[in-house]
Order: sequence, then structure tokens, then C-alpha cells
Amino acid sequence: MNSQINDLLYRLLDETPNAFGVFDSNNQLLYCNANMANVFGLSRQQATGLTHRELMRNAYNNGLGVRTDSEDFEQWISDVESRQRLDPVRTFESDLFSGEWLKITQVTIDDHLVLIGTNITELKDTEARLRTALEELNDVANTDVLTSVANRRHFFARAGEELARAQRYQHPLCLMLLDIDYFKQVNDQFGHHAGDQVLQFFARFYESGLRKIDFFARLGGEEFVVLLPETRLPDAMNLGNRLREQLTLQSIYTMPEEQQLRITVSAGISQFEGSGDSVQTLLSRADEALYRAKAHGRNCCEAAAPWPAVG
Repeated sequence: MNSQINDLLYRLLDETPNAFGVFDSNNQLLYCNANMANVFGLSRQQATGLTHRELMRNAYNNGLGVRTDSEDFEQWISDVESRQRLDPVRTFESDLFSGEWLKITQVTIDDHLVLIGTNITELKDTEARLRTALEELNDVANTDVLTSVANRRHFFARAGEELARAQRYQHPLCLMLLDIDYFKQVNDQFGHHAGDQVLQFFARFYESGLRKIDFFARLGGEEFVVLLPETRLPDAMNLGNRLREQLTLQSIYTMPEEQQLRITVSAGISQFEGSGDSVQTLLSRADEALYRAKAHGRNCCEAAAPWPAVG
């Protein structure tokens, strides 16, 4: 009877889709099924009798079975084996060179170490697809459809983060509010399709002239905004004037009308003045400066006056 049960158990372990192996107190493999041997890139006959270190070294040297992402194998395997018997039960995930994923459960029974591996490749693939879908949804939620730059929602979220950082570390920060001059005339004279092309060109032009740490967004209509971390007002003014002057030299060819247009931009620039500032106060001061730029004939940059101190 016991023989029949043992035979049944061995048959069950051989035919289970899980990987199964047993190591003795010296970490020598006493038994494994074909799926566990495959974890080490070997057959059952080749794997049985080898130590855990020898099995892992074979996988490492031959690029088969379980993936080991380390340049120092001996240090890595020493760290792994030092944790094997610390807890009665331990679970972790491992990926194979084949692209599959296993959830490994280590169970310590007396001095023996039992390894059970469950294939979770389909689950990992599903997780990856969900992450990609969420990233795409997040991009859609944060991106202006017409110009492909950040939208108003994304701007306020990022601006809050940058302002908090500037307040915490007392670092400089500037905000540049941009408005395309006479944009309504473009729509009225050449049509909204031409206006859309102007907006797209303007967004590409300005974004390409900024640093990686700067943040460019469309607030709506022909109004855009730039966050300039680690930037003081004189440097922000220099940047604004440089890009403004370069813009006047650009020609925009609208399709299919094949109209050649030139545009200019007005800008208002404010800077972080202290802990009393908020994103809205920075925007309000920049908007006041932008109004002055428009009043002074457009195609210019104006700096905002510091916010009056309270008390």
C-alpha cells in the first residue's frame, strides 16, 4: 500500500505543471521533476546530485534556465543561499532566459529545502499589458490633443510639485506665460485649420528650445506656459527674449492652402518670491506682466513685479 502511494506521489510530482525539487542539508539536489531541472537549464539526470550553487552556476554560464542579473556570480549566489533557510516559508519571483516567469516558494522541513515553482508568465504578461494601458491612459489624460504637449491639468500638477520643491529647498523658480500675438486674425483670415497648424508649430518650436528640466504646457487657446526650475528672473528674461526673437525668423507653411505665415509672441515672466507664493499667484503676476507686454506693442517680454509683502 505504501509503495502504491509513493508511486502515485512520484507520478503526481512528475506530471504536475509546477516545478518541484528537494535539497538536503548540504544543498544537494535529492529529487526534482523535469520542470525544476529546466529551471537550471538541465535534464533531470544531469541536475540530480548537483548542489544548488552548481545548478545556478550552470544556468549563469550557459544562459539557460533562471536568469541571474549580476556580474559577480559568487557574491550573488552567496547572498541568495544565506537567505534560504532564514524563514520556514519564503516566496519570490524569478524570470527565465526563455522569457517565462516563476513564482518560487521555498519551504524548510527539518534540514531539507523544498522548492515549488509555479508558472506565472501569463499573469506577468497581463500585468505588463495593464501597466502599458495605464501609462497610455495617463499620457492621454495629461496631453493636449492638438499640440501633443502637456495640457492644463498636467501643468497644475507639475507646477505644484515644482513650487513645493522650490519652497522646501529655497531654490529659484520662474514661470513664463506666453500668448501668440494676433492669433484670432490667423483664424479669421486663413481658417481654423491654419490656426491649428500655427499652434502645432509654435508648440514644437518652443519645446525644442527648452532644457530637459523645463516644463512646457498649453493652458488653452493660444496661451502656453513654461515652468523654469533652478532659474532666476534675469536668466528667464534672457531665455524668453532669445526664443521670442528666433520665432520672428520662422516661416510657417500651412497645408493644404500653402500659406506662408509669420507669428510673434508676447510673454510675462514671474519668479518664486517666497513661502507665500502659490501656483496661482505666480500665474497672476505673470498674467499682469503679459498684459503689459501686450499694451507695449506685443512681441516682447515683461517681468512681473514682486508680490507685495503682507504685514
